[in-house]
Amino acid sequence: MTDDFQIPPSDPFTQQFAQENQPQEHSQPQPSQEQQTSQPVDPRMEAMQRSQQTLISAIEAYFVSEKAKGLANLNTYMVNSAGIGEHPDVVTETIKLIEQITHADGCIQGLRRIMT
Repeated sequence: MTDDFQIPPSDPFTQQFAQENQPQEHSQPQPSQEQQTSQPVDPRMEAMQRSQQTLISAIEAYFVSEKAKGLANLNTYMVNSAGIGEHPDVVTETIKLIEQITHADGCIQGLRRIMT
């Protein structure tokens, strides 16, 4: 997964998010020399590993995007008060965003712990 967008240098929320959420490669354990020479490569096994890697990457991307969405909305609440006119209870909405960010961050960290 690669990020093709530029981070505005004046936005501390976005900068912090980008620093904390660099995509990580989830690699499968490499077989030893003996395993490589003694076992033929099973194309079905390779396909299953690629499928698992794709699934893991998609799950991580989902939670990274949820965290980014929460941070973007929180940034709007903090920086641009005109963007929150439809929400009269700013405190409650801000708490919900913080919970969303925290939940997504916990899921990202949990996935990374499981996969390493």
